[in-house]
Amino acid sequence: MANTDEICRGMYNVLGFPTNFIIDKNGIIRHIKIGGSAQSADDIEYEIIQLLK
Repeated sequence: MANTDEICRGMYNVLGFPTNFIIDKNGIIRHIKIGGSAQSADDIEYEIIQLLK
């Protein structure tokens, strides 16, 4: 989600950039990934697959 006014930064206590959140259909944060790397996309994909099981 693009967030130019930093509303989410305060709501979710963002500590670094990029910060990715996986939020379930009930609005519960299930995973937080702070920072970026070549492995980040694979890590996020793995977490999503686990939640879909």
